[in-house]
Amino acid sequence: MPVVEFGIRKKFRGLSTETKPTVGLTVGDEWVNTDTGETFVWDGSTWKPSAPEPPLFSYASFYVDDCLIADEGIDASTKLKDGSVAKSKIAENAIRLEIPVPLGYIPTGLATDSTGVKFESKRHLISSDLLACAKAAYFETDLQQLTGGTVDIELYDYTAGAVIASLSLSATTKRSRSDNILASLVSGDEVGVRFNVTTAGASGSLGGGASPVLIIVIGVS
Repeated sequence: MPVVEFGIRKKFRGLSTETKPTVGLTVGDEWVNTDTGETFVWDGSTWKPSAPEPPLFSYASFYVDDCLIADEGIDASTKLKDGSVAKSKIAENAIRLEIPVPLGYIPTGLATDSTGVKFESKRHLISSDLLACAKAAYFETDLQQLTGGTVDIELYDYTAGAVIASLSLSATTKRSRSDNILASLVSGDEVGVRFNVTTAGASGSLGGGASPVLIIVIGVS
């Protein structure tokens, strides 16, 4: 026997093999096959197949779609419009990435028993693209060998002939970082790394073994 629910309209539930009632019905009454999930609606003379009721999230999706405003960069299918995401509309510092730019390798075995520049790396171009979304910049290095003396590992602007950042070290270190040097980076200039002995060590003193990097903090805002 089918289960009958009474409300504004009647809803019958039963197996697909059962005989559906045909008397005492109102247009819109429903029959649901409990074994197949099929739904039928009484049209006044016969039971006609009907699509099942949509899930609740369909109504929620329709509500969201209906309330979105085109001016806000969203179209009718809740996707972002092409070209609607502008840099100026992203909250400040919402997206930040720290990108290390390797500047070469300073070898070990450099003499530190006399002052002066003992090593210069190859040069790197500071491009406008590199600085376009930069929020900060730092110079960072390690130092694996130093048996005497004091050395400055320098980020040097060859175009301007000036030191941008200098890390003074009198012992080995895993990491040393400068303050923010973004304001000192000039688009179009070439920079490199120098190993500069500022205080000589005892005879035979050696230093080196470093992998300096320029760290650019990118923010899309």
